[in-house]
Amino acid sequence: MRVEDRTRLDDDLLDELGVASTRFYRAELERIQLAQRGHGTTTYAVARDAAGRAVGMLPVYVTTPPWHPVSDPDALFGYGGSTLCVAGSYGLYENYLTAPAAPVATALVERARALARAAGSPHVMLPHLDAAQAGWLDGYDAVAAAECDKAVLPVTWRSFEEYVSWLPARRRTPVRRERSRFRDSGVEVRERPMSEVAGELAPLLAATERRYGHAADPRQIEFHYTLLAMDLADDFVALVAYLADRPVACSLLLACGDRWISKAWGCDYAAAGNQFLYFNLLFYEPVRRAIERDIAVLDYGTGGLETKTQRGCVREPLRTVLVAADR
Repeated sequence: MRVEDRTRLDDDLLDELGVASTRFYRAELERIQLAQRGHGTTTYAVARDAAGRAVGMLPVYVTTPPWHPVSDPDALFGYGGSTLCVAGSYGLYENYLTAPAAPVATALVERARALARAAGSPHVMLPHLDAAQAGWLDGYDAVAAAECDKAVLPVTWRSFEEYVSWLPARRRTPVRRERSRFRDSGVEVRERPMSEVAGELAPLLAATERRYGHAADPRQIEFHYTLLAMDLADDFVALVAYLADRPVACSLLLACGDRWISKAWGCDYAAAGNQFLYFNLLFYEPVRRAIERDIAVLDYGTGGLETKTQRGCVREPLRTVLVAADR
């Protein structure tokens, strides 16, 4: 096996690796690479077998502060360094280490360690490894490790009512009430390609960011989601709640193979009223549509776990490890 360095990923390589969705991986990785410009370097370590076939891939980011808040090494480990090699992810809860087995993963991490040493980074951080990825790296003595969970909802029902009946008895009446109040509210839900509605939804998304204490510029949000929509096309949709033909809330869904990823939530809180928009747009409408389209999993990420588990989600463990670049 040999490992080569690349500065870009093309569709042929992603197809060869057999990723769940070439469009999704390309869009997400290109977006991260764009964010890295002026902030650090991006290298894609690609493992090839004896026949020259690509069998594994690991994005490697040599970066400097400010760190991404979701995986801030200072907050997680008291890191304190000025340069860090981050492998597989750049702060998102998904790690893009792709490998069929531990030997390939080990070869890729060894390449990340070499890149870290060359850049003067004393460590490699691998954020948010799922159970399989973490298992591949059991042979490494981590300097430090941190755990968190993400919420996923396996879609196993034949109808929305079957989903409701599957919930614990104490949850069924509240869900039916939330669904009924929503249907009687006069709100109309439309499924729209994100490429068509990024501009009108940006103020809603910015309002939610500000509600939780984050700075948000609607113009930047529109630009960000417009670029992502250009790559993902009909794999990136918005469920938009209209009241009197005016958008008052939205949830964004990314398709990756047979999985829907809940990307973001936006709301005009002054206009929304008490119509259970959040629960309907984040859970009930996606569940109903996922059943109709044979989507296997709804992926809800790492936040608000209690609310998500109350509506049927299970917790999947994620592990972030810090590995010495030189041992």
